[in-house]
Formats: sequence, C-alpha cells, structure tokens
Amino acid sequence: TATDACVSITNVNRVRNCEFVAASCIGVKTTFALDLQFCFFNGCATSISTGSNTGSIINNIFKVFTKAIDQTATTALTVIQNNTFYGGTSGAPAGTAITFASAQAGCEVVNNIFYGCVTAITHGTANQLTNTEDYNCFFGNTTNRTNMPTGANTITTDPGFADVSTNDFRISVNAKARGAPYDIWVPGLSANNISYVDIGAVQ
Repeated sequence: TATDACVSITNVNRVRNCEFVAASCIGVKTTFALDLQFCFFNGCATSISTGSNTGSIINNIFKVFTKAIDQTATTALTVIQNNTFYGGTSGAPAGTAITFASAQAGCEVVNNIFYGCVTAITHGTANQLTNTEDYNCFFGNTTNRTNMPTGANTITTDPGFADVSTNDFRISVNAKARGAPYDIWVPGLSANNISYVDIGAVQ
C-alpha cells in the first residue's frame, strides 16, 4: 500500500495486487511497457502516467481522481480492459478517466465501467477511428467520449454497484453490465470453457 506519495512507483513494467491511497500526485509513472492488474487507486490525483508505446491495464479499480490513466506516449497499442472508473456520484461527476495523447492509435478500451466522470475517455486528435471503444458501460458522466469512436455494443445504464462507500464495486446481478449479450469474448479463455467476462473489474 502506498499512501500520500508524490510518485509512488516509477519505471516499472509489472504492477499487480497493489493499493494506492490518496497519493497527492502520481500513483504509477513509467516509460516501460506497463502490465498493471488487480490494483486499487483511491484518491490519486493521477493514478497512472505512462509514456510506453505498449501495455495492458486490466482488472483495476480507480476511485476519485483528477486523471486515472494519462497515456502520454506519441504512439500506443495499449489495451485497457475490465477496469472500473468511479469519478464521483452521478449527480456530481469528477475527473477524466482516460486521456490519450494526440498521435495514439490502435488502442483498445473494452469491458470497462465509467461512472460519474466529467469525461470518461478523451483523445488529443479528432476522428481516431483506429482506436477501439466497445463493450463498455457509461453512466452518470458529463461526457462519455471525446474524439473516440462509439462502440456498437456499449451501454449507458447504471451498473448497480453493491456499496461504493465500502469500496464494494461488484455489479448488480440484474445490471446490463453483467451477463450476455453485453459481454465481450476474450480470445484464449474459451479453451477453459470460459468464453465471456462481465463488464468492469469486479463481478
């Protein structure tokens, strides 16, 4: 657990099972290919600042932020999948969940929940059709996306978190974010008879 650090972890390529609480500046800052999984960022001004051209950010929770993911690389092939971004209540949105720099292409943003953000996803250049946004759940944001294509399978309904006050971000069994046909197929998992996963970081 890292608490109130200006930069908690620098120049790493794998971060897993960590908790960052009220870091006043940046939780993780790296120029390496970042593999980030199963982490909880709570109250960080910027949760992740990455200048890498590749990486994967999967199954993490971002709660209350100015910027959750600030991708500063000039080009990127980043996969951002099955994360939960909670900026604030739907009536008082706050923060930007994902910020892409101007030249980034080939990024995949899939199976995430964006709840209560001022802006969920923003890209520095208009009409970035080489990026993918799909199978996400947007709810209570001021703006869902800027300069990103709209996914055909994206939904805009309340995910029904169990109890945000206790950081319980499990989604309601009745929510559209849970269960087919709103899931995305994940290549490789079908070999284990698991062809689909729910939206968000916690099921």
